[in-house]
Amino acid sequence: DGIYEIQAVTFTEDLSSLMKELYRVLKPGKRVVMLDGVILDKFKRTNAFDMEKGLSIRGLTAGGGIWHPNYWNKAATDAGFNIIASTTGDKHKHQYANELPVLKDICKFFWNIRDWMRFLCSWYILPKHLSIIFDRITQSAQNMIDLEEEDKLTTNYLFVWEKPKVLESK
Repeated sequence: DGIYEIQAVTFTEDLSSLMKELYRVLKPGKRVVMLDGVILDKFKRTNAFDMEKGLSIRGLTAGGGIWHPNYWNKAATDAGFNIIASTTGDKHKHQYANELPVLKDICKFFWNIRDWMRFLCSWYILPKHLSIIFDRITQSAQNMIDLEEEDKLTTNYLFVWEKPKVLESK
């Protein structure tokens, strides 16, 4: 009857195949509502800073993909969906990443854990690899914050697509 998703599609590597499958299983006239992470217009593949930070955050997204909304919408329309909404930051100019304050709070928490992890690993109380893992996680989170602060990324983009209704024959 409907599909609702929050920040899980970034775990896929093939957006087109996923959209085709969603279209296949959805009843005609019903909708897909998704809230997920996307790169925004200011993100530039030719910018070394953007690419380094962008590749780094794949560790937080389990190695999946983060695409521009145009790719999402193309995959959806290629699958047969009609676009009802594709939006973020429309109500208040330059507020694309309204999740940023929460992300910063969470990041602070993990930076503190990382410092404790380093201490415990340095005294061989915990295995050294835990410190390495937390270093990577916290750096990836900081890179995500950096991109969000520059309006290059958001994890709060809304898509609404509808599968067309079947026309009745007379």
